[in-house]
Amino acid sequence: SLAIRNNGTVRCWGLNQYGQCNVPGDLGPCSKVAASVIHSVALQIDGAVRGWGNNYDFQCNTPPDLGPCIDIAANGTLGTSSTVALTRDGAVRWWGGPVPFPQVSAPCVAIATSWQQVLTLEALCPKCPASLDGNCLVDGSDLGMLLDKWGSCPIATTGCVGDINDDGAVNGADLGYLLNAWGPCTN
Repeated sequence: SLAIRNNGTVRCWGLNQYGQCNVPGDLGPCSKVAASVIHSVALQIDGAVRGWGNNYDFQCNTPPDLGPCIDIAANGTLGTSSTVALTRDGAVRWWGGPVPFPQVSAPCVAIATSWQQVLTLEALCPKCPASLDGNCLVDGSDLGMLLDKWGSCPIATTGCVGDINDDGAVNGADLGYLLNAWGPCTN
């Protein structure tokens, strides 16, 4: 089992046959965690992905060109393990295990895995970041969400709601972006 404390530190307990509970000492604050039978994965607050435990299928070797991510998942068992990440631009990346992963063309907003399956949730309006509620319309609902989150993003958050420009704060820059995009999304 994996958990994140309020300060972003990762805690792990349970079966540790493959070192999957040996959290790296230099991990730093994280916003999400995921686990398979043999490895663990964490999403750091800067969007970096780190894996540890058994690396039989190279599922702990984060690709150097991955870039910042907003979601992670881990799946499999010995000989079929993989790690899946969702990048900030909605691309789904996969590494490890021998199961072929198809290209996902549409931007996605969430991922999940089970043993040898990956589920993706495609964005309703993929190129409309100001539609905070995802309904493809920038309106008062989105303005309310932005104002409700005004200020700094919590320490253990990557891409917090309202931080449209991903600068770590919900502020006037985000408000300007939202107001400029007011109305139906154009894509």
